Amino acid sequence: MTISQDAAAPLIVIVGATGAQGSSVIKALEESDRPYRMRGFTRSTSKPEAVELVKRGVEMVDMDVNPTQENKQRVSQAFEGATYVFAVTVPAVTTNKEREVSEGQMFVDAAKAAKVELFVWSGLENFSEVSGGKYIHADHFDGKAIEEWPGGESELLACADTLTPAELVSILSDITRKTVKFVPLTNEQFIGRAIASGRSEHAAMAMLDMFRSADEFGYYGGKDLAPSQKGLARKPRTWPEFIKANLEEFNRILA
Repeated sequence: MTISQDAAAPLIVIVGATGAQGSSVIKALEESDRPYRMRGFTRSTSKPEAVELVKRGVEMVDMDVNPTQENKQRVSQAFEGATYVFAVTVPAVTTNKEREVSEGQMFVDAAKAAKVELFVWSGLENFSEVSGGKYIHADHFDGKAIEEWPGGESELLACADTLTPAELVSILSDITRKTVKFVPLTNEQFIGRAIASGRSEHAAMAMLDMFRSADEFGYYGGKDLAPSQKGLARKPRTWPEFIKANLEEFNRILA
């Protein structure tokens, strides 16, 4: 179904509409049999991805999400009239955790003020808490662990299954019929390679603690995936399904 322009249709605000998550939300809603109006946030409505969304019927809004007082007011105005909101923040790997938490809180406050019926927050586990303080550098996870919402919360763990790196590689090798090996690195090797590739030491440490915490305590901190996914109209795609859907690209990369 095409995106609706009917004022009677529910309005959905999508933060980061031209990004990977926001654009996939728009695509999924377009495939729904229900009509929705859509309003998307972007840093620049002139970039090609935003222009294309306008052609598809999305109302695009230039929005600086740095949580200044002026921007908080603009976000609140853009949330007015919304039935649903999908929100995601800029990763703390490139900024800082405090900035990301403030950004997320700005969206929460604006959604409360607008009295939206459903606020979908693209969050992550707080690895500092999950690990009991053992892994404290994964700011891009901790900064998304915002849990304040009136009337209770429900959680969707959007993952078909949890696999180890060795299992991921084994499945990839089986499906592509290519020789793919998992080669573990020491912490020092990982940090060195990350910095050599252009990442800052802060970003390298954040990535390392992300992998270490997920390996030791689980990506979702040991939570069971199944209960949160009951009633979903479409289940999360499995790793084998993803590979098969993108087999040509995988074969090109592994050639």
